[in-house]
Amino acid sequence: MKKTILALTTLAALHAGPVAAESVPVTLPDYAFDFPTYGYEITVTGTVKNLTDKLTADDYTTITDEGYKLKTLIDRMGRGDRRGFIQFFNANCIGFAPDDACPITASGEVELNENMQMIFRMSTATISKGGNEWSNAQ
Repeated sequence: MKKTILALTTLAALHAGPVAAESVPVTLPDYAFDFPTYGYEITVTGTVKNLTDKLTADDYTTITDEGYKLKTLIDRMGRGDRRGFIQFFNANCIGFAPDDACPITASGEVELNENMQMIFRMSTATISKGGNEWSNAQ
C-alpha cells in the first residue's frame, strides 16, 4: 500500500509540471543580511536613476533602498515592456539631484554573475515620477 501511494504521489508530481516560484517582498537591507531566507524570486521597492547616461535595452540600472544597491537588468521583460520602461526611465529618472530618482517596485530573479555578485533580473516593474506612472505588473 505504501509503495502504491508513493508511486502515485511521484507520478502526480511529474505530471503537475514546473511550479512557479512566488515572489517574496523584501527590503534590500533585509535581503543583504538574510538572502537565504527569501530565496531568489523577490519583489523590492526602492528608487532608480542614472546620473547622466540614458538606459538602453542591454544596459543596467541600480535599485537603491536605504543605502543598499542592487544591480538591475531589464532583460527579462518582453520587448514592448522594455521599450516602455526605457522611455519612461529616460524621460524621468536621469540627473544628479536627489529628486531625480524615481520610486520603483520590481519583481524578478536574483542571479550571481561570474564574480559572485548579485544581479537582479527584473521581469515586472511599477515606476513613477511626479504623478506619472509606467507599469507592466498585473
